[in-house]
Amino acid sequence: MNARKLFSLATLALTLSVSATAQIPDLMTALDAGGRAMGLGGATYVTDSNTFSANANPAGLGFISQAQYGVAYRNMPESRTTISGDFNDPDFSTELDSGAFGMTHVGYAFPMGRGALGVSYTRSGFFRDERSGSGLSDGALTVENYEELFRSQTDLFTISYGAGSTGGGANYGVGLVIANQYILNRQDYDLFNGSTFVGSVSADNSGSGLGFGIVAGAMMSVGGNSSFGISAQSPIDLSGNAETESYLDRIPGRVSAGFATRKDKSNNEYLLYGAQASHFFGGQTNKVFARESYTVFNVGMEFGMVRWNARMPLRFGYTVVPAGGDGFRDRDAFTFGAGYRPLGSDFALDLSFAKPTSGSALDVALSITYLLGGK
Repeated sequence: MNARKLFSLATLALTLSVSATAQIPDLMTALDAGGRAMGLGGATYVTDSNTFSANANPAGLGFISQAQYGVAYRNMPESRTTISGDFNDPDFSTELDSGAFGMTHVGYAFPMGRGALGVSYTRSGFFRDERSGSGLSDGALTVENYEELFRSQTDLFTISYGAGSTGGGANYGVGLVIANQYILNRQDYDLFNGSTFVGSVSADNSGSGLGFGIVAGAMMSVGGNSSFGISAQSPIDLSGNAETESYLDRIPGRVSAGFATRKDKSNNEYLLYGAQASHFFGGQTNKVFARESYTVFNVGMEFGMVRWNARMPLRFGYTVVPAGGDGFRDRDAFTFGAGYRPLGSDFALDLSFAKPTSGSALDVALSITYLLGGK
């Protein structure tokens, strides 16, 4: 087979294989990095006040009165797809896997002036799909030993400041976001005409793009026990990504709004409810990884127990993550988790889990918060 035909086949597979699947669970722009909020279905990111606030809602930094570190470590969900049938219009069978563990958030926030400054790294999007197949028909030819790897990772580095308004009653915040978008697509297969080997196709496209955006937010506390928050992050155009711009050239923007209300009980215990919605917009629909506008919903509750001289909250929630483009599918999940902080201590541990409604993979996240001189 001539080189032109081989190139055409490779290009066809590279540009159409994602859009044909509708199989990959969509965490490309909606990965939950972990932390306390993950156990509540992600329902309190815009109303929390911690190191995640630097990117989730800078206004939350205004409630920080003591310097603190925050770290989150979780699994990176992935999938394995078997393809069969016609090479140009194949059938797909996808299985989910929990994937490897990695750092998804590191942050530091400290009081400054009337508010606080926060610096954070947060992984906001991720997917990894391995594909394989043999005996795929392509007219008179047959594709054997098909192997392909797709990987996308979105990392956000944010520096933000949040403070209360002069008249009180509300906090505001703003920050600079530096985004790094990594894309990898590696593909190999052999072509046969009957039992005659025709040739091999090998393609390897990978690279990173860099972009800058802004994030801003507001938060208001009502009656001392309820909070309302809203934040917006601008779409981020990428540069320096010539090798992968046909896959993705812009990270979508995000508008999030939510509320949380707390009811105090005896023995210093409480019950908290929260809800949040995040709308992603400004993506590109003409890329291999098409990004349409879509909305994620989160609800959750937390029971703040006090046992054995420690605060031990229990959390439950549900998250709705629809498909945000061709080649992806929804990834709704039930969530649950628990926390541990000895009374009077300067550290807290939070363990969170998410069980997707489709597939058997389980997400696990561990986060640690350390207060400098805190109680």
